[in-house]
Amino acid sequence: MPAMEPGAGLNGSDFVSISGGWAWAINPASPNIDLGWEFIQFLSTAENQAEINATMGNIITRADAATGTYAENEYLTAVSEAAMPVTTFRPALPEYVRVSSEVQLATERIITGEASADEALEMFAQAVEEIVGAENVKRIE
Repeated sequence: MPAMEPGAGLNGSDFVSISGGWAWAINPASPNIDLGWEFIQFLSTAENQAEINATMGNIITRADAATGTYAENEYLTAVSEAAMPVTTFRPALPEYVRVSSEVQLATERIITGEASADEALEMFAQAVEEIVGAENVKRIE
């Protein structure tokens, strides 16, 4: 998507993208932590990432995974080639989950007619300020 202004995207790009939103984890109480880690390493190979992302219709997270079934999908490869140079990842902060929930709530309020877009945006901004602190929020008029 276009950046707020030319050159305002990642590394001075005119576009922005945020990728991510899923992860594999091992329960720390698991009796098979080593086996869990081995499985995550198996899932994370370029070949398996290509197959998993092609099946799910996701953009790859590593360039060397653009192989096999994934590489055969013209749509996925085109989107990946356009998005990868300008994408960043979701913040690895505990507050992010709460902010993400507020995005979903604002969208729901607009879709259901509970609030206009402007009203939902104001409620979102207030919620985010409460979550991360007003000093960490930049409001754009």
